[in-house]
Amino acid sequence: MNLSESVADKAKASKVVRKLQKAEAQFRKTMYELDKVLNKDKVNKKLSTELKKEYRSNVTKFMRTMLGLKKKVK
Repeated sequence: MNLSESVADKAKASKVVRKLQKAEAQFRKTMYELDKVLNKDKVNKKLSTELKKEYRSNVTKFMRTMLGLKKKVK
């Protein structure tokens, strides 16, 4: 296993992070479209709230962790 690091590693990490950010933005947009559908009906309001809560607790936490790790790449 080669443990040598270079400036290129940081550039590659940044590129992958940008790809993840784009994918997350599209995922978030689609999630909010589903949220709008669920909000149209009173019966599904609770599901809408649960959907947003789960998104915030899981995806947002992952994105924050991923960005923190990217900053540590040397």
